[in-house]
Amino acid sequence: MALPEKQILRILDANLNRAREGLRVVEEIARFVFDDEALQKMTKSLRHQLASLFAASPRAGQRLPVTEPAAALDREMLIDLGRDAGGDVGKTSSTPREGKRAALSDLIQANFARIEESIRVLEEYTKPVAGGFSPKLKSMRFDIYSLEKDYIRMANRAVKRVALKGIGLYPILDRDAMGGADPIAVARQVLTPGVAMVQYRDKSSSAAEVCRVCDELRRMTSRKGVILIVNDRVDIAHAVGADGVHLGQDDMPVASAREILGSKKIIGKSTHSFPQARRALKEDIDYIAVGPIFSTPTKPGAKPVGCELIVRVRAMTDKPIIAIGGITAKNLPEVLDAGADGAAVISAILKAKQIRTSTRALVNICRRKLKKKV
Repeated sequence: MALPEKQILRILDANLNRAREGLRVVEEIARFVFDDEALQKMTKSLRHQLASLFAASPRAGQRLPVTEPAAALDREMLIDLGRDAGGDVGKTSSTPREGKRAALSDLIQANFARIEESIRVLEEYTKPVAGGFSPKLKSMRFDIYSLEKDYIRMANRAVKRVALKGIGLYPILDRDAMGGADPIAVARQVLTPGVAMVQYRDKSSSAAEVCRVCDELRRMTSRKGVILIVNDRVDIAHAVGADGVHLGQDDMPVASAREILGSKKIIGKSTHSFPQARRALKEDIDYIAVGPIFSTPTKPGAKPVGCELIVRVRAMTDKPIIAIGGITAKNLPEVLDAGADGAAVISAILKAKQIRTSTRALVNICRRKLKKKV
């Protein structure tokens, strides 16, 4: 039995509204949350393309089905003949999740689900009345699948940026700087209250040993709610479920690391000059490390860049900046005042007589300085 004209029009009208409303919701996220003009314009374009399919002027005596090819279905006809909001039995139905959006990603995914489902319905129900529309709507639906991926990527980036802003002390558990000490035992002393992110760095052990230590660190940091970053080893970071990876200038390209780790993971990159920083900021990184700020025994041959580099990098980005190199309790305030969101520290912690005490002292300095900045 063929569907009556009235019912088809009601279906088309309801789903056109749902799709356009959903596109408007996510467009506002691109505009006001992400401040991403390209994403906003792409979303707006799709919304207008959809509207244009239902924007034809009515022809005298036009009825459904439309047997000849048409550039667009008439929007006014949908409203006049198909709209019956008062008689819609589905207007009060909802799911428990519709009343709550716990996170930005929930809002994005919920609205893209509405958009994609509605366009699929439009695709099917225009076939009896305007068969030429179906390929256009199908193409649009696949464009929207790609658009959703871009929105989710941007949402994940926004969440990470919030987490890393003002991160404070960022201890690096450098295996070589531990002098033969058990890295897990050292980590227990370093993971004091106020430490929100740590990095494990091991340039000399076997992959099996690095993986063993990182696996244990993953369990430890997960219990404490601390972000775990693995230096250099993208494969091990992925294998143990670390929160991200830190890459040097000669490590795996950022794009390749992102392909392996996905958009939810954190990627940081070391830079040692303004040109390197400028190039790194064009990559898909979540924070940028600059240094060595001061002379450091960890890299004895490296020339200090000073806090001036922090100031220059801060002027061209709002991404989190991590300062590294020769940072101590004495010069840490200077680093934070220059615009750094955090300080990566090795020797001032691992070479201290009392690791836990030194870590707490550095944490307290970060808390005082960053609180003032906020």
